[in-house]
Amino acid sequence: MSIRYERQIKINEIGEEGQKKLKNSKALVVGAGGLGSPALYYLSAAGVGHIGICDPDTVTLSNLNRQILHFVKDIERKKTESAKEKISDFNPELEIQTYDFMVDDGNAEDLFKKYDIVLSCVDNIEARNVLNRAHIKTKTPLIDAGVNAFSGYILPIISGYACYNCVYPTSVPKEALDNSIIGATAGMVGCMQALETIKTLLDLNGDFFGKMLFIDLMELSFQTIEVKKSESCICSTEE
Repeated sequence: MSIRYERQIKINEIGEEGQKKLKNSKALVVGAGGLGSPALYYLSAAGVGHIGICDPDTVTLSNLNRQILHFVKDIERKKTESAKEKISDFNPELEIQTYDFMVDDGNAEDLFKKYDIVLSCVDNIEARNVLNRAHIKTKTPLIDAGVNAFSGYILPIISGYACYNCVYPTSVPKEALDNSIIGATAGMVGCMQALETIKTLLDLNGDFFGKMLFIDLMELSFQTIEVKKSESCICSTEE
């Protein structure tokens, strides 16, 4: 086992067997931006052996206050190319696959079937609903997160528990959405999203299933609430 992981192998809940499991795991990160950047760094640092990166966009200067995978030299490059370059340099032991297209209902299900777990690091409601529908069809675990200004949330979407539509049954009007963000908020929530992914892959996360974490970094407060599965939701009707 690589000396790179010796400190985490010492953790009782991981050990050598857990590290082997991470090495053989496949995680797809949808969105290589504010959340995806720290999530990708820490998934690769932990030794998740097969990582997919999906993002249709190119790097812009306004991305750089929070999207720490990308540098000034990457402006106008595809985010997938920039992200793969950084992660490959950071940990060359990994296999990395890129997808430089937008996930939609026509391709999401096939993507989900290739991976053991998916991270929703997108920044819009429409994409979250696409990923949620793909989860329902494939039952692939989906770790969703979102950020705004000094706040964020993490929601594990696991088959048999509440899905995204159980929590948010109606779409938020676009004019009501606020895309303000400070980079450290995305960094903290993205790190926690990566940790929840690692715990899920190692079967250490069952106590958090069916719950949602709200994070207020202005007040430095955390609130975990139970989210109920809706009998009228598509995740119940398609079981």
